[in-house]
Amino acid sequence: MQCRKHSLCAIAWLLTSFCGLVDAADVIAFTVPSSILPNASQIMDPRFAGFGIEFSNTFSFTGTTASPNTFSYNLIANLAKLAGVPPCFRIGGNTQDNAIYQENFTSSFIGRNPDPTTRDVTGYVPFDNDIYGPELFKALETFPVGTQFIFGLNLAYQNSDYITKITAAASAALSALNSNLYSFEIGNEPDLYASTAPYRIGQNWGGPSYVSEWVDRASAIQSQVFPCCWLCLEIGSQPCWAP
Repeated sequence: MQCRKHSLCAIAWLLTSFCGLVDAADVIAFTVPSSILPNASQIMDPRFAGFGIEFSNTFSFTGTTASPNTFSYNLIANLAKLAGVPPCFRIGGNTQDNAIYQENFTSSFIGRNPDPTTRDVTGYVPFDNDIYGPELFKALETFPVGTQFIFGLNLAYQNSDYITKITAAASAALSALNSNLYSFEIGNEPDLYASTAPYRIGQNWGGPSYVSEWVDRASAIQSQVFPCCWLCLEIGSQPCWAP
């Protein structure tokens, strides 16, 4: 109690000293206009606060459908109450490039692939080291209604079925999250793919190859997962995945 008393006294002294330094000439007076000025900036989206969850730790923050994380839920609900809308969460990070979607994996956690693709490279973590299934999306649905997600997709995965893998993940995310899916993020920090995240060590990896691989995967998602979106944009209607 004594320490708290001294702390409050110190704060009061600092505020008093600061106020004594403010001169009347330093005070700026202004009038708030009654209407929006023509040169005013756009109104900030109330969802300006965003959060990121490392892919491998998703269930730590969400819990499961059987046992949701009430701390996370209450925190998001309080933010939504203050802002008028829940925040947006990015589910990704380094481990999104180590994880692949398997529809038949029904466990409520990020699992370990029993047969990952290995390479004789120091520090290498396989790009299919982890697996997840539909329970991941069900866990995200334990967050308050209206919470949106930026979902991370695996760009590092390079086996011959890479298009099948990434479109399966994108399709599952879209089907489960629906209008709560804000966007996809294909890959995480690809500038490190030839160094500290050595997915491309020994390959000709740089800006052009990154763009080529990204466009290849994004085009497949566009054509196979969102086949009607260009039409939706053309006629000005809601996206085809909207309810």
